[in-house]
Amino acid sequence: MSVDMSFGNTLHPFAMPCPSGVAQQEESAGLAILTADATRPPLLISKGDANPKIEFLGGEDTVALAVYVVWNDRQEETWALLEKCKTQAGQDDEDGGFMTLGGMMCQVLPNGAKSKGKGPYRAFCVLASGMRFEFGKSKEPKGNCPNAKVAIGSATLMQLGLQEAWSRAQAFIEALGGEVVANKLSRVDGCLDMPGVATTELSVPYWRRDFVCRAVDDTAHRTSGIPRSFKIGNEPMCRIYDKVREMMGGGVDMVKLRALIANRWHDRCNWHEAPRVEWQMRRQTIKELGIDSVEDWLANRAGVIEYLSDWLRFVDTQGEPFDRKHPERYPTLPIWEVVKKGFLAWTGESSGKVCRMTPGRCGIKPDVLRRMIGGCALTLYAQIGVRWGGKDALKESMNRELDVWLQQQTDGALGEKWLRKKREFEAATIADKAQKDAVLQEAEPFNQWAREAHEREKALAEAGGPLPGSYWLDDLATEDQEGDGDE
Repeated sequence: MSVDMSFGNTLHPFAMPCPSGVAQQEESAGLAILTADATRPPLLISKGDANPKIEFLGGEDTVALAVYVVWNDRQEETWALLEKCKTQAGQDDEDGGFMTLGGMMCQVLPNGAKSKGKGPYRAFCVLASGMRFEFGKSKEPKGNCPNAKVAIGSATLMQLGLQEAWSRAQAFIEALGGEVVANKLSRVDGCLDMPGVATTELSVPYWRRDFVCRAVDDTAHRTSGIPRSFKIGNEPMCRIYDKVREMMGGGVDMVKLRALIANRWHDRCNWHEAPRVEWQMRRQTIKELGIDSVEDWLANRAGVIEYLSDWLRFVDTQGEPFDRKHPERYPTLPIWEVVKKGFLAWTGESSGKVCRMTPGRCGIKPDVLRRMIGGCALTLYAQIGVRWGGKDALKESMNRELDVWLQQQTDGALGEKWLRKKREFEAATIADKAQKDAVLQEAEPFNQWAREAHEREKALAEAGGPLPGSYWLDDLATEDQEGDGDE
């Protein structure tokens, strides 16, 4: 049974482009495929650059969002209809759970969704046009807790591009009677498809360990003992694999295959190999890169991809052993330069450099730091102490060890480290990117002052003269107080 949903003038025409009889059967290298001209996306949305010399096309592959929705006064009617479809979906009826909205067929699943951990329960799951919507029975968001989620699949993103897909997702929510007031990007995957390139161009350097990365973890995945793909890093993660082998390895998803051929493989399906380079980022990394919403990602994705392409770099060793202590001596592997140019053709030029703000030690709570100090103190006392003499003996011993360490330091070096950590902590607690950049920029003159003081102290120490003590820290504190009154 299907339901026609009508809310007066609130309906939106919301439908994906349909082949409408233009699908044709093609034979290429013995493989039958379906192509549909009507599903071709506009240029520069998901197809990259219109330059015919650019052979490799990229775009988003998976996008997930937490969405904050405020429902109108007809919310009870909306939920009643969704509940009716949900009940029908659990019955033995092949049409159960379907409804027509704005001329588009949607499916309500028989079960709701529960977030991992302590997240809220969302009563309704709706599938529409390659997207999954999850709605909770809350008229409006409660604090920072979203009351809806949206996941956009790869076929939809290849056909429409993220900007158009997100616009249609918002239109669908509006047709149900809701208004999207905010969104937070919880996952985004950016990828580049390289049809006609041998996967060994990247897999051989991987097995030779000819790459530099800030991550320490990497994993190879095997099928029947044969390596099929590999990933480097966990968060973010770079995954490289042969897309032809993946698509043909099991049951073929014809919708995805058709979109892949039309929008990434230049309308050809007879590629022997088509390696894909895919970046996967989840919420923590997305936040550290200064991205909060879909709009932020669309505005800054070029800078993010540029940062990631330097975060991992394959090097050209000319067949010689790779000296990891001096990676700067090796040029970038030519195929990796091709990857960077392919991503650039999709994202366009970066408007500014993206910096990753990791919380580091400044993001650890003070009580955790105290426990760390205590653990280090006990370890040191166990190594230098003869016997346990109680807390007073431990305190006295640690004071002596602290004095030994302080004698090896200078005020300039300690002040520079203190100031850097202080500013990093202040920036890490600021959500707004503009304010965060302002705090870091404000810190730079003080950092320069500290560096100069450090150099003066080193020069005095080398000359055998007395160190000036903490004179510059006193001046710095005075000037800081006069400047903003916040210290």
